[in-house]
Amino acid sequence: MEHLTISQIIQFVSFTEMNENNLKLASQVNFHMIQCAECRKKVLSIQNTLDKLLSYTEKNKIDRTDLQSCWIVRSSSLLYVPAPW
Repeated sequence: MEHLTISQIIQFVSFTEMNENNLKLASQVNFHMIQCAECRKKVLSIQNTLDKLLSYTEKNKIDRTDLQSCWIVRSSSLLYVPAPW
């Protein structure tokens, strides 16, 4: 079984509108997570990280769209790099 990519997971946890592409992605990711505990853990971990970032932005009155410039994806690791506010 091929695991979800970090890019797929980030797109899944961060989409803000339901369109045809996002619906397809959500279906694929959810189906895969039912079968794969490793990917389920990764999705939950990244979702928790995103939730914390969003909570931080709300508390500090930072525009959510600025977060898009803060994610850097490299191979199998995900790094959060704070933008110069």
